[in-house]
Amino acid sequence: LVSDTSGCGLVIPTLFGEHATALAERDGIALEMVADRFSEVGAWLFAAEASAQAAHVHLDGGGPVAVTRAAVRAQSFAHNSSGAVTPVLVGIDRLGLSRRQGEVARLAAQGATNRDIAGHFGLSLRTVENHLAGAYRKLDVAGRAELRDVIPVSKN
Repeated sequence: LVSDTSGCGLVIPTLFGEHATALAERDGIALEMVADRFSEVGAWLFAAEASAQAAHVHLDGGGPVAVTRAAVRAQSFAHNSSGAVTPVLVGIDRLGLSRRQGEVARLAAQGATNRDIAGHFGLSLRTVENHLAGAYRKLDVAGRAELRDVIPVSKN
């Protein structure tokens, strides 16, 4: 394979191999790392699938926070790929935040204020605060700054 000018020509096949190895070894942490690397090169759908697989692996002993974080990251990566859904991603929302918690948390991670979020969804400020509090609890984060570390946001 000849590398293109961005260097992705050689990176993607390498990541496919790392992904396959991590999946075969049922290594949730390695799957999360592969997902991060896929996202760094803009391969959002592959990142979403690796994160979803990490969430399922974490179900076997990774703890509820690890499951939720991986599921939320899968949803965010999928959102960054125009909301594409593959068989691996079907049902991942049941392992993460509620639909509305995810929407509110994603906007908060992108820098929207509570007032902006309330206006966007037609919610009260208190409802936005409640959705964020639930997301913080499920993700084991203290606030927006930590939320930005958990929920990937497209750099586009």
